[in-house]
Amino acid sequence: MDDDSDVLFPLFVAELLTLVVALAVVTASLLGRTALLASFSRTARLLALGFLTVELLVPAWLYYDIRKRGGDRMWLHASVMPIVNLLAVAAYISERNARED
Repeated sequence: MDDDSDVLFPLFVAELLTLVVALAVVTASLLGRTALLASFSRTARLLALGFLTVELLVPAWLYYDIRKRGGDRMWLHASVMPIVNLLAVAAYISERNARED
Protein backbone atom coordinates (compact mmCIF):
# COMPACT_ATOMS: atom_id res chain seq x y z
CA MET A 1 0.00 0.00 0.00
CA ASP A 2 1.23 3.48 -0.82
CA ASP A 3 1.77 5.92 2.02
CA ASP A 4 0.46 8.70 -0.28
CA SER A 5 -3.03 7.21 -0.35
CA ASP A 6 -3.26 7.05 3.46
CA VAL A 7 -3.97 10.79 3.34
CA LEU A 8 -7.32 9.97 1.74
CA PHE A 9 -8.36 7.42 4.37
CA PRO A 10 -9.97 10.04 6.69
CA LEU A 11 -11.97 11.27 3.69
CA PHE A 12 -13.06 7.69 3.01
CA VAL A 13 -14.27 7.37 6.59
CA ALA A 14 -16.05 10.76 6.48
CA GLU A 15 -17.80 9.88 3.21
CA LEU A 16 -18.77 6.49 4.59
CA LEU A 17 -20.19 8.06 7.76
CA THR A 18 -22.21 10.48 5.62
CA LEU A 19 -23.78 7.54 3.80
CA VAL A 20 -24.49 5.81 7.12
CA VAL A 21 -26.22 8.92 8.46
CA ALA A 22 -28.28 9.23 5.27
CA LEU A 23 -29.25 5.55 5.55
CA ALA A 24 -30.26 6.08 9.19
CA VAL A 25 -32.43 9.09 8.30
CA VAL A 26 -34.18 7.25 5.46
CA THR A 27 -34.71 4.18 7.64
CA ALA A 28 -36.11 6.30 10.50
CA SER A 29 -38.43 7.98 8.04
CA LEU A 30 -39.70 4.64 6.77
CA LEU A 31 -40.27 3.42 10.32
CA GLY A 32 -42.20 6.58 11.19
CA ARG A 33 -39.69 7.78 13.78
CA THR A 34 -39.13 11.11 12.00
CA ALA A 35 -41.21 13.30 9.73
CA LEU A 36 -38.11 14.66 8.02
CA LEU A 37 -38.75 12.89 4.70
CA ALA A 38 -42.53 12.58 5.01
CA SER A 39 -43.07 14.75 1.92
CA PHE A 40 -41.55 11.97 -0.22
CA SER A 41 -43.59 8.92 -1.15
CA ARG A 42 -42.91 5.61 0.53
CA THR A 43 -41.75 4.21 -2.82
CA ALA A 44 -39.17 6.98 -3.22
CA ARG A 45 -37.89 6.36 0.32
CA LEU A 46 -37.64 2.61 -0.34
CA LEU A 47 -35.69 3.31 -3.53
CA ALA A 48 -33.41 5.64 -1.57
CA LEU A 49 -32.93 2.90 1.04
CA GLY A 50 -31.95 0.41 -1.66
CA PHE A 51 -29.62 2.91 -3.30
CA LEU A 52 -27.89 3.75 -0.01
CA THR A 53 -27.56 0.07 0.86
CA VAL A 54 -25.75 -0.60 -2.42
CA GLU A 55 -23.64 2.52 -1.89
CA LEU A 56 -22.53 1.11 1.48
CA LEU A 57 -21.98 -2.47 0.35
CA VAL A 58 -19.66 -1.48 -2.52
CA PRO A 59 -17.02 0.27 -0.36
CA ALA A 60 -17.33 -2.42 2.32
CA TRP A 61 -16.57 -5.16 -0.20
CA LEU A 62 -13.77 -3.14 -1.80
CA TYR A 63 -12.18 -2.41 1.60
CA TYR A 64 -12.33 -6.11 2.47
CA ASP A 65 -10.82 -7.12 -0.87
CA ILE A 66 -8.02 -4.53 -0.65
CA ARG A 67 -7.15 -5.67 2.89
CA LYS A 68 -7.21 -9.32 1.81
CA ARG A 69 -5.25 -8.96 -1.44
CA GLY A 70 -3.11 -5.92 -0.67
CA GLY A 71 -4.39 -3.53 -3.32
CA ASP A 72 -4.02 0.23 -3.71
CA ARG A 73 -6.04 2.14 -1.09
CA MET A 74 -6.68 4.97 -3.56
CA TRP A 75 -9.65 2.94 -4.77
CA LEU A 76 -11.33 3.31 -1.37
CA HIS A 77 -11.95 7.00 -1.91
CA ALA A 78 -13.49 6.40 -5.33
CA SER A 79 -15.62 3.56 -3.97
CA VAL A 80 -17.63 5.87 -1.72
CA MET A 81 -18.63 8.37 -4.39
CA PRO A 82 -22.24 7.65 -5.35
CA ILE A 83 -22.72 6.25 -8.86
CA VAL A 84 -19.00 6.64 -9.59
CA ASN A 85 -18.30 3.75 -7.23
CA LEU A 86 -19.72 1.20 -9.65
CA LEU A 87 -17.28 2.40 -12.30
CA ALA A 88 -14.50 2.48 -9.71
CA VAL A 89 -15.16 -1.13 -8.70
CA ALA A 90 -15.10 -2.22 -12.34
CA ALA A 91 -11.77 -0.41 -12.84
CA TYR A 92 -10.39 -1.85 -9.58
CA ILE A 93 -11.31 -5.40 -10.60
CA SER A 94 -9.77 -4.87 -14.02
CA GLU A 95 -6.55 -3.58 -12.44
CA ARG A 96 -6.51 -6.39 -9.89
CA ASN A 97 -6.92 -9.02 -12.59
CA ALA A 98 -4.17 -7.46 -14.70
CA ARG A 99 -1.88 -7.38 -11.67
CA GLU A 100 -2.55 -11.04 -10.87
CA ASP A 101 -1.76 -12.17 -14.44
